[in-house]
Amino acid sequence: MRKEEYLESISKKLGITKTLTDQVINAFLDELKEEIALNDTVNISNFGIFKKTLITPKAIYSPIDGAKFDAKNYYRISFTCSKNFLDFVRNKNNNK
Repeated sequence: MRKEEYLESISKKLGITKTLTDQVINAFLDELKEEIALNDTVNISNFGIFKKTLITPKAIYSPIDGAKFDAKNYYRISFTCSKNFLDFVRNKNNNK
């Protein structure tokens, strides 16, 4: 599904406008991004955990010219779903 389809579905379920739905979803996503940037883990109950991990630099060797240099630090974001979410997905797939 694309974002527009999510907006349509959620606005119908809640009986609110797509504009308001879009504002709420964007505010939630902005808040989630901000929390992940500031903290190492963000836990959303019954959904899962977003975890930010710093990947340290490693020495890299160039096979072309034999030069060695260090790669830069970077962050990796991982997601681990909760047991409730995983059970929900499994049940939905088993009922097909």
